[in-house]
Amino acid sequence: MCFLLLITSSVVHINSYVAEMMANRVLRFFQQPSGVFHASVFYQLSGGVGPSSLALDSAGNLYVGQYDVKGTLCFVYCPSTAHVL
Repeated sequence: MCFLLLITSSVVHINSYVAEMMANRVLRFFQQPSGVFHASVFYQLSGGVGPSSLALDSAGNLYVGQYDVKGTLCFVYCPSTAHVL
């Protein structure tokens, strides 16, 4: 069983992100060409029950929150550097 959270990265819908909570991963969907969507595993988490929240800021940074028995984890993906911070 998976709980899905969807967030779209821009008004032109270039990328959409889905938090697949019980699968412990974040999926990315993109359109190429218009109307045709492709999916990939964007980030595979370990431990916990998976990502429970997603958010984007105006710079396009993706924030992923994950609750674990040890506490809450949050990480940021920065698209300009392609690094997880």
